[in-house]
Amino acid sequence: MLLSSLISNIESWVGRQQQISDLESVDEELFRNIFSIDQFKAHSKTPLELFYLETGSIPIRYILMSRRLNFLWYLVHQKEDSLLSNFLQAQCEDPIKGDWVSQVKADMESLDLIMTVEDLKAISKDTFKELVKKHVRATAFAGLKEIQESHSKSKKLKYNEMKMNDYLASNNGMTKNEKSFAFSARYQMLNVKKNFKFGKTDLKCSLGCDTIEDQEHILQCPVLKEENEDHLINYTDIYSNDPLKVKNVTLTLKRKFDKFTKMNATVHGQSSQTGSSAAESDKKVDDVNTLNDNDIVDYADSELE
Repeated sequence: MLLSSLISNIESWVGRQQQISDLESVDEELFRNIFSIDQFKAHSKTPLELFYLETGSIPIRYILMSRRLNFLWYLVHQKEDSLLSNFLQAQCEDPIKGDWVSQVKADMESLDLIMTVEDLKAISKDTFKELVKKHVRATAFAGLKEIQESHSKSKKLKYNEMKMNDYLASNNGMTKNEKSFAFSARYQMLNVKKNFKFGKTDLKCSLGCDTIEDQEHILQCPVLKEENEDHLINYTDIYSNDPLKVKNVTLTLKRKFDKFTKMNATVHGQSSQTGSSAAESDKKVDDVNTLNDNDIVDYADSELE
C-alpha cells in the first residue's frame, strides 16, 4: 500500500539519484519497522541489501525501470497520430540528455534488455511484462548480491534466487517477533559485545565466562544452560535456508538471549531490552499495534505489476 502510493504514475517520471535514494529511504524505514523486536526497530546498522534479499523485495530503483519499460511498450502501441505517439517520436528523433527516452535507453542497458521499436511492436503486452520482470529480478539480485558479499556480517548467508526466505513464510510455527529475532541473528545484529566491538577493550562474556561474548557463545554459555538441554542444536543452522533448522535454533537462541539480557541488566545495571537494537532505545516503531502480530507478507510479485 505504501509503496503503491509512493510510486503512483512514476513510469513517466525521470528522477535524479538523490530523489530515488529518498524514496528508498522511506522503503527501508518501513523494513526497520517490520523487523522490529519488542517495539524497537531493527538496528540502524543492519546492511540494507539484506532487507531485500531476505524478503525477496525489489528496490525502488529497479521497480522504476520496470514501470518505465512497460510504459514504453504502451507508447509504442499507440496510434501513430496520437499525442503520446508524437511525444515518443519527437524524443527519439531529437533526444536531450536526461529526458525520458534517454532514461529508458539507460534502463534497457542496465537490465541487458536491448530491443528496437520493431521488436516492441511485435511482442505482446503480457510476454513483454514477463520478460521485463525476469530481467529486473536478475539484475536486482546480482546488484544486491555484490553489495552483500562486501559486508562481513552477511558473508555466511547464501542466496540462490530473489525470493522471500522460507523461515519468514506464514504458518511456519514462528511468531513475527521470533522471525524478526532470527533476521537479526542471521546478520549478527544481536546486542552482544562481539557484534558491536568498536571502542570495547573487553569482549569476554558479561556473565563472567572466560570466553568471547558472541552469538554462538550465548547458545553455549554454561551460565545459561537449560534443564534437559538439546545438544543437537547447531548454531550455524541460523544461517541455513532450511526453515526448520532456522526455527529450531532461533527458539533456543532467543530464550537464552532473553535470559542473558535480563541477567546482564541485573549484574551491570544495563537496559533489559531484548531487541537487537538495545543501544538505540529511542528508536521505537511508529505504530507497534499494527506490526507486532502480523505476518511478514510476500509482495515481491506485485511490486513489478
